[in-house]
Amino acid sequence: MADLYFYTRRHCGLCDRLKGMIDAVIEHDGRDDLKLIVIDIDGDPGLMEQFCFRVPVVVHEDAVLLEGRPDEQEVRQALASVE
Repeated sequence: MADLYFYTRRHCGLCDRLKGMIDAVIEHDGRDDLKLIVIDIDGDPGLMEQFCFRVPVVVHEDAVLLEGRPDEQEVRQALASVE
């Protein structure tokens, strides 16, 4: 099982869009080996400082996989790189 950390904020349309694309790719490709862990940065001052203007951000093993406004192909490629 590979953990993907999804850093988000409340009322973030870009975050909702990216999460929907990730969920769709995981379901379509049968990637039940991926676990999306959603983290709302609003409640953590350290995360707010680190990610405030960067969300949405998806991290796997301390590496940023996705950030901002990726398209579906970029999401597919990023998730395919996770083993």
